[in-house]
Amino acid sequence: LKAMEEQLAESSSKNQEMEATIGSLTSERNKAQSESSDLSQQLGDAESKGGSLTKAKQALTSQVDDLKSELESETSAKLDAQSKLRQANAEIAQLQESLDEEQESKEALQRQLTASKNE
Repeated sequence: LKAMEEQLAESSSKNQEMEATIGSLTSERNKAQSESSDLSQQLGDAESKGGSLTKAKQALTSQVDDLKSELESETSAKLDAQSKLRQANAEIAQLQESLDEEQESKEALQRQLTASKNE
């Protein structure tokens, strides 16, 4: 009987140790599940932010492409305007020269007319 009581006490002690181990393991499992849930949430947030950043990058890339195209267009228009301005300035210089020549011819004719009247 005493041996059975000792076995019972030993079994009871082992049972308590096992229950403590089960409690500890259950607590660790719950903690791990909670951490896993938190990490899953963080991963979901990071993926969402990654998607948002990808969309923002695409929008910015599109804006940069549009701005490059606009810059090329404006540069081309500026070069055209500069070319037309040079042509206009050259034409003005030529017309001024012609005007000066006509003015000199007019003055020469007026001198001749005055000389003719005086004779």
